[in-house]
Amino acid sequence: MSHKDSDSVQSHDLTLDVLVRAIGELPAAPHVLARALQLTADTETDINELGHVLSADQSLSARVLRLSNSPFYGRLREVKSITEALQVLGFETVRTVTIAASTHLIYRDMADGNYARTLWRHSLCTAIAAGTLAESYKMGDKESAYIAGLLHDIGKLVLHARAPHLFEKIVLEVVTSGREFCKIESEMLNFDHSDIASLMLSGWNIPSPLVRAIHAHHRQITAETLPANRLAHVVALADDIARRLNICFPGQKPAMTTAIIGDGMPVLDDAQLQSVAGRVRAAFELEVALF
Repeated sequence: MSHKDSDSVQSHDLTLDVLVRAIGELPAAPHVLARALQLTADTETDINELGHVLSADQSLSARVLRLSNSPFYGRLREVKSITEALQVLGFETVRTVTIAASTHLIYRDMADGNYARTLWRHSLCTAIAAGTLAESYKMGDKESAYIAGLLHDIGKLVLHARAPHLFEKIVLEVVTSGREFCKIESEMLNFDHSDIASLMLSGWNIPSPLVRAIHAHHRQITAETLPANRLAHVVALADDIARRLNICFPGQKPAMTTAIIGDGMPVLDDAQLQSVAGRVRAAFELEVALF
């Protein structure tokens, strides 16, 4: 469907069902990513089979190798092949790297221009922040946190690609009012970008805990609901850090100042979040250069 056709979808009649009908289907996972996710979910998978699948896509495999050699993944020596990446890094990390590389290709292919670039940079920064928080403060699994951070705003990309005039209206309202994307989207559409992401990523066979976290990262999380939403809280904090670094749309402000007390989660005050932000900035500058 062309941008011109999608522009005919107006905010007054754009429900989630209408959006799905208007674009045919929500974007499917790229074939190689879908197969790689299937294989990495099975601990009995032959490492050579996964290597063959990843190597079949030259653009993807090149990005996987570049990311595999990133300091963020703690490599001890240079990784020179997909098979070596699997041996050195393991299935879980290679899955994370594959999702990162595939997501960048999706951002590149679905939309272009400053909006897509801003969305990608914000998503990558949030991913790095989420992984850093999970590892440094024992807030959860680093791989899961990184993936959830990377995909948390992919619903915005779908809106931008399929209904660009509508998305521009939303962005302009964010910039001029400083209000949250999700609130403006809900007023215009009766759903927000996290609803789109949840539906789309479920169809990609992304693990359900990640989908739930992505869907809930803008929802109100309290000490009572934290046990079921730990990963969502990590993503929300990571999003806050990306905003502190101004790696976001103009008008977006940090929405949180401390971590919620409860369920064994550490409490991070404003000074600690600023410290984490400095580390994330340095890691982001290294990582973004790989794409």
